Amino acid sequence: MAKPEVLMAGGMTVLKPEVIYSVGDGRRCLTQFLERMYDHGGDMIVGFDTEWTSYYSVSEEKIQVKLLKFCNQGCVLLLDFAAYGYYVNHFFANDDIVFAGVHLNKSLEMLRKTWGRDIEIRNAVDLSEMAADVLHQPRLTAFGVRALATEVLGQPWKPRPYTLSMTYDPWSGTLGYERIECATIDAYATYKIANKLLSRNCP
Repeated sequence: MAKPEVLMAGGMTVLKPEVIYSVGDGRRCLTQFLERMYDHGGDMIVGFDTEWTSYYSVSEEKIQVKLLKFCNQGCVLLLDFAAYGYYVNHFFANDDIVFAGVHLNKSLEMLRKTWGRDIEIRNAVDLSEMAADVLHQPRLTAFGVRALATEVLGQPWKPRPYTLSMTYDPWSGTLGYERIECATIDAYATYKIANKLLSRNCP
């Protein structure tokens, strides 16, 4: 599958995310993702986000994480969680990396329900809680990724396409351009929020 170019907020940043579905590629791309972090100035912040769906089985609601989204200073990686749970768990255990996400604790809860076993992130930052604390605005704990990016970064981020909310299980199967674009922008926004809040430039 070709790597689509995605124009980010401000019209300046173009990222070419790679959508991975085979185990071999997933391991290789996680390795490359790490190598890029170490090779480009040692910025060890990773923006992390998920896409998930819920369904009912024998009158019980089931949660299933479909897609993992990672962003560092130079690239976005999209992974099918069903294929890469083992590798991702080792990735999360890396002492050198700070994983930051909006409503991160909720994402971890979803991952545990999907995988059926415990998952821990060694160095985790919940950006929802951090933004509310640093900016002294408790209301920010209720914001999603793009709304929080608008508040923290001081520039408008468009909401996610409404069509995703009108589609049953939009994150299953091969991802089209709209879904790749949406996932990439969310991951990039998460990284930018983390970079801002964890830097000395944040008020």
